[in-house]
Amino acid sequence: MTEIVIPFKGQFRQKMLSSEKYTTWRTSKKGEIGDTFWAFGKQFELTAIEPMTQGDVLADDKAVQSEGFTYAWELRDVFEDLYKRAGGYDPDRTGFLHDFKMLGRE
Repeated sequence: MTEIVIPFKGQFRQKMLSSEKYTTWRTSKKGEIGDTFWAFGKQFELTAIEPMTQGDVLADDKAVQSEGFTYAWELRDVFEDLYKRAGGYDPDRTGFLHDFKMLGRE
């Protein structure tokens, strides 16, 4: 188990602390299962990592909800904003969906 760094924008604080958001999609693999990271004063552990494109994430209702959203268009708007320098949302952009859980909370 290694401590890693995964930065999150403040807009995700409440969703992560309430465990409404328990995944994050990134363009690169950020660690291994069992690795831990800190966000918003709490420690989290990676529980699964799956390769997925942005399009795959938006087409999967469970993945959208695990990102803390009700509708795919909400997550698409976030992808547009976060990846605007790279051209915004791209359904073919490859990356990894990282599942995590907050530690100290069973």
